[in-house]
Amino acid sequence: MKPETQKILELTEARVRTLGALAEELRASFGALTQLDIAAIQEHTKRQQELVEQIRGLDREAAKLGAEVHGVDQEAAPILRAVAAGLLRVQAEVRRLNHTQDQLLKGWRRSINLLLSLAGFYPEPGVRAVRAPAFEARR
Repeated sequence: MKPETQKILELTEARVRTLGALAEELRASFGALTQLDIAAIQEHTKRQQELVEQIRGLDREAAKLGAEVHGVDQEAAPILRAVAAGLLRVQAEVRRLNHTQDQLLKGWRRSINLLLSLAGFYPEPGVRAVRAPAFEARR
């Protein structure tokens, strides 16, 4: 296997591992979202951002290396196909978990907006911006 191909393989495997860690982190964050644990939500969000930055770094490195590589290493093709299949699976899982998290957040936002509306913080239905309560506005 060519050294450039070996490096691409290593970067792709690292991307698969990091995406897997992101999927685990997304799963772990669901409990904090359903329990409305703000501190835990912030911690999970921070960890997710760190993992996304790691993935971006791997992608930048792979893009630089990919621009330098000419042709396909036929010896490594079966290994690269297997790693690519694993990458597609974990990407699909992260996409599904992202969608689930988005739905949880939308539900949470709707619940909060409803509570604020019932408490009288929204002067009219459908207003999305949160306004200061009347007692604070008079200061």
